[in-house]
Amino acid sequence: MRTRTIPMLVAAVLLALAPSPASAKTSTDKEMGDELERDLEKKWGRTRAVQVVVDRLYPKASRFELDIFFGVLPNDAFQLYLNPGLRMAWHFNEQWALELGGAYSLGVDTGLRRQLEEDDALIQARTRDQVIARFGLAVVWSPIYGKFAWVNSKVAHFDMYFLFEAGGVYSEGEQTLGLEGGVWPEVGLGLGMRFFLSRIVSLRFEFRQRLAVREGLGEDAIRLAYPSEISLGLAFVLGPKFQPSAGSTK
Repeated sequence: MRTRTIPMLVAAVLLALAPSPASAKTSTDKEMGDELERDLEKKWGRTRAVQVVVDRLYPKASRFELDIFFGVLPNDAFQLYLNPGLRMAWHFNEQWALELGGAYSLGVDTGLRRQLEEDDALIQARTRDQVIARFGLAVVWSPIYGKFAWVNSKVAHFDMYFLFEAGGVYSEGEQTLGLEGGVWPEVGLGLGMRFFLSRIVSLRFEFRQRLAVREGLGEDAIRLAYPSEISLGLAFVLGPKFQPSAGSTK
């Protein structure tokens, strides 16, 4: 009796440990799924590594840019500032560039001061200072590049860019108020669009919002100013001659 019982117990244990058909099928399905995932990763991983736009018709990478622009600062109630200026940039690649620029500020009287003084003889309206020039160094990021059809006859190429600027502003203070002027720091953020006219020439539309530290009234006093600038520029991208390949974007 004991001799017959031992083989039966061994058989029962082996039967319990043996994988069922359902679990074997599940294991097989998992292995097939893992293999399929690896195959897809091999194929689409290479595809994702390929850039969407290559060999651009209007390249900027490793090129120098010269931008002649004209800006308007409408924030001052007493003066409208007109800013003709010049910017120079180096494009490290199609997305990143470093830009150095400066502009002369021409203040145009808005007539508000004269009107206030004519309306009330007791009012003597004065501006605290007058901006003479400004300069800055900017990091430019161009993440968007595209094209559109112009009246269904011509394809126009453009890119959109963002920038961070740090620089300074030179101003002359109002002597009657005891202000001396000088060079004061400012920082700013900007948004712009570039429309390519050719491989060398492009139009740039920009908006820059700055935060500037300026001289205030009283000893050691400072104040904050928030000048905004809208500008239009004609840019020239200079560099080695570019020959588009068969896969270039048209």
